[in-house]
Amino acid sequence: MKVTPLGEGVTSDEARAALCQRETPAAEPAAAGPGLAEALRPVADAVQEIRTLRFKTPVNPRPVTREQMSRLASRANVAAFPENRMDRRTVAWRTMGVIPPDADLNEELRSFAGSSIIGYFDTLTKELVYVGSENPTPYERVTLAHELTHALDDQHFDLSRLDELDARCEDDALIAGVSIAEGSARLIELIYIARELTPQEYAQYQQESLAGGSSPEGVSPFLVQLLLFPYPYGQSFVQTTVASEGFDALNAAMRALPASTEQILHPQRFPEDEPTDVDVPDLAPALGDGWADLDVYDVGEAWLRLALALKLSSVDAAKAASGWDGGEYRAWADGGRTAVAMQTVWDDEDQAGEFAKAMRTWLSKTASGAVTRVHRDGATVTVLWAPAADELNAMSGALRA
Repeated sequence: MKVTPLGEGVTSDEARAALCQRETPAAEPAAAGPGLAEALRPVADAVQEIRTLRFKTPVNPRPVTREQMSRLASRANVAAFPENRMDRRTVAWRTMGVIPPDADLNEELRSFAGSSIIGYFDTLTKELVYVGSENPTPYERVTLAHELTHALDDQHFDLSRLDELDARCEDDALIAGVSIAEGSARLIELIYIARELTPQEYAQYQQESLAGGSSPEGVSPFLVQLLLFPYPYGQSFVQTTVASEGFDALNAAMRALPASTEQILHPQRFPEDEPTDVDVPDLAPALGDGWADLDVYDVGEAWLRLALALKLSSVDAAKAASGWDGGEYRAWADGGRTAVAMQTVWDDEDQAGEFAKAMRTWLSKTASGAVTRVHRDGATVTVLWAPAADELNAMSGALRA
């Protein structure tokens, strides 16, 4: 893979900004329509009542077939995950061992989008699309309730802020923001099922659910879990928030947005526990001529927990990732050779030691082809991946300098 040197001594933030650049066409709002079809109005009314908010402007849901949704989702996927960025991330993640050596993130993301998505609300165009009809079945009504919640939250709290996080490649904050949006929609969806479906409709809903979006085939387990993270964990965050303080607290969280997936996993840490900024230094000069920045990524608690769970038990993974206070990896490439430095900071030295121990165990069980090293300095843990011992020693020496 060809990479372009950004200049010696570039900070990780500068490298992220340079690598994150992409051409994003201006989004044109969806054409105004007549509003909700008569058969869909009861769903919108129920969503407004449950969410205790009112629509400010009409929403025009567009029912499509499953085949149409697959094409639309694939097209949206290209915009959300630029191919060049995912090509570079594929190389970094293969080197780290979180995806198999033959995995291709672009192919896997297309497969996931084509098989798993049954509805979406576009925060830029304000278009709401769902698999269904204007005379919806119980399953389609539940899908519509979920997507209408996104539209309602967007009108009150401007969910396009998530697109801004994506445009800046603030990865962990983006996952956290998506989590609260999906958590809100999941909660309203569940309340809608309980309140609005008759026993007969619920039985039909369950039957339809079994025939709903299929499980993606050929997608790396780590990628699947990362993409699905916002749904169960966002729901848990929102349910905890609403149960303790009501919908006003959810509204406040929507306005502020969680700063990290740590806050999603531990709602009691929101909003005070802000992550520590990490800036992995440029190791390209130490690696030698031809090395250049490949990828920069925010490593949050969710990313670490899901990665560790690939080789450790879910309990051990969660314990080792708890106490996270900030993290980032930075990757470099020289032709077919790749090196990665991941730096994390922890709430205290004991938790840093727990993570370092778990990471060594994880690396011993992971065959990525790279040579590795784990170094702890107080509450900071650095993990290195390199193509050979010479590069690994050069990286270590540069970090100690």
